[in-house]
Amino acid sequence: RRRYDYSKMDVICKYNFSICLENVRMKGHVEKMFHSLVARSIPIYYGAPNLDEFFPKELIIDIGDFPSFSDCLDFVDSLSEIDIKQRIGDIDDYIKSEDKMWYMISSQRLADEFITCFKDLSLI
Repeated sequence: RRRYDYSKMDVICKYNFSICLENVRMKGHVEKMFHSLVARSIPIYYGAPNLDEFFPKELIIDIGDFPSFSDCLDFVDSLSEIDIKQRIGDIDDYIKSEDKMWYMISSQRLADEFITCFKDLSLI
């Protein structure tokens, strides 16, 4: 039994950013950041080195693009409210677009969560 009464999505949606660390750093392994995108939280991501093959770069802050995690956090701190709103707007536009990368997910549970979230956001 879980020790808390809220879902990961309930927590993520309250924040402009969320840290998404994959269990492995290998091509094509991009599952962790989907929750952030659906929750309208900008993913600070570390995982697949080919992330840009799956998603537009402006949607994600890729830790691998910075010399250190500290440099990445400095970049996040430097973003203005306008920058943050623009990035979240880009996420909204992507989710509503015809580019449905999330259909490639093999996990049925994760797919069911996305469908529920999209319905809750009136996106489908």
